[in-house]
Order: sequence, then structure tokens, then C-alpha cells
Amino acid sequence: MPRGFRRGMSSSLISKPSRRANQAGLLDEAEELRLIRAYRRSGDETALHRLVVTHLNLVRSIAKRVPHAAHQADDLINEGVIGFIKAVDNFDETKDCRLSTIASFHVKAHMQDFAINNMSAVRPFNSRNQRKVFFHMRSLLPKDVATGDRLMSAEETQVIANRLSVTSDDVNYVAQRLAGGDLSLNGTVPNGDGDGAELADVLPDAAPHPEDELILKDERQRWTVQVRVAMGKLPNREKYILAERRLKDPPTPLEVLAAVYGISKGRVSQIEQQAMDRLKSIVEADKEASRPHPATRKFVHRRN
Repeated sequence: MPRGFRRGMSSSLISKPSRRANQAGLLDEAEELRLIRAYRRSGDETALHRLVVTHLNLVRSIAKRVPHAAHQADDLINEGVIGFIKAVDNFDETKDCRLSTIASFHVKAHMQDFAINNMSAVRPFNSRNQRKVFFHMRSLLPKDVATGDRLMSAEETQVIANRLSVTSDDVNYVAQRLAGGDLSLNGTVPNGDGDGAELADVLPDAAPHPEDELILKDERQRWTVQVRVAMGKLPNREKYILAERRLKDPPTPLEVLAAVYGISKGRVSQIEQQAMDRLKSIVEADKEASRPHPATRKFVHRRN
């Protein structure tokens, strides 16, 4: 929390930003620097108050450019003021720039975080790319899509994805979140009988099907047997190094194996890779040998 808030700064300072911003005059560079020093050296709240109200128009102008948060304008400006005060706390007067230049980055960052964190009861976006789409979507959407007159086409989605260097899945995900908002699991959805059912009762189970689990388990067991048989066909040194490096968690360090065989760490890595290549070849050869001959398959097919 910025120092000014810790010292009991009045919340009325940011409750009526429009009137205060219009009444405040602009600061020249010398006066601005004097106020910053007064606040940072002695916690002068009057100096901080003067800095904030003279920069409220900057905060308001940034707030207008933050997408999807127009209905939270007052809260957005309050967050921007917090960001501004942090900029004052961290201002480096040795740099050749004004406070407004540094503050604009802090204000924008605070507002963007607020817009994302308050658009949904759950965390809305899972990646940096999705956040990027969120902040640029409004400026890139066709007008009739932005107003909700029609849905975005696949081609338009791909154009936005290319412009932002993200995937079309990221664009679709953000568009769906902005359009649909949060759904309650206790909400009702119509069913075939005309009655309403709770959404939680009709959501598909994401767990794998028991039949698929059995197939996967059988495949793992067969693969384990194949690898074990193939490992038995490797030379002893390759088998030992491969087991120590690939089957142990954590793997045995290269220097330990190098000391066991009196060779360099680089040579141990070469033997490990050589063993892996040989193991793959043995497994593939065993698979090929286990397949029935084409003539046998044809004969069995005819009998059936």
C-alpha cells in the first residue's frame, strides 16, 4: 500500500476526481520536484494531495482507454490514483523525465490488473497471451461484432490472432468470456421434457471412461514388458548407465557414473544416447517380429 494511504490519507481525495481535477492547476517542473521531495522526505500529505489532484486528468484519460471496465469508472480511477502514489514513492529525480511519464505506466498497470481481476468471480485468463487479447480486443473487433449484432467468423478470429501473435483458441476463449460472463452451477437449463435442470447436473464428467482407463493400463503394461525385454538385450554397461540415468528419480549424476567406469562425463552421455538409440531399435524390431505375416492375416480373414 502506498505510504500516503498508510498515513491516513483521506479517501475524499479520490471520491470526486472530476471536480478536483478541473479546479487544480498544472505544475511546472521545479514545483513538481519540490512537492515530490517534501512528500518523500517528511511524508507531507499536503504535498502529496497537490500532486494527486494536479494529475487526476492524466488518470482519467488512461481510465478511458482501459477496455471492458466502463461500468467501474470510479473504482478504476481510484486504482489509478493508488498506482500514481506508488509512482511518486518510486520516482527517481536523477532521470531526465517528468513525473507524469513514469506515473502513466504505474497507473495503467494498476487499472489493467483491476479490470481483469474484477470482470469475473474466478480467474478469467490463464496466460499472458489471453491478457493481451483482452486489452486489444475492443480496438480490433469489427463494429457489428462489438455491438453484438453478429458473431465473429473464423476468418476474423484468425486475423486478430495473427495481429496479436496469439492462437485463435486464445481469441475465442477471451471472446466467450467477455460475451457470456460467469455461469452459476445452480442455474437452470431446459431439458427434453420441458422441465428445468440444474447446470451442475447436466455437465459432462471430465474423468476418463472406465473402458478407456483399462485400455490405457493394458497398453502401459505391454509397453513396460517390451522395454524390459529390450533392456535385457543391451550390453551390460549401456544397460546400467541407461537405468541409472533414465529410470532413477533423480538420475545418477554423470560424474558418479564417470568415476565408476573411469571415463569422462562426455563419454557417459554418449553411451547413454547410444543405449537409447539401440533400445528404440530393439523395441521396433520386436514389434515388427510380433506382427503376423500378411499371408497369415489374409488366411485368418478368409476363415472368419
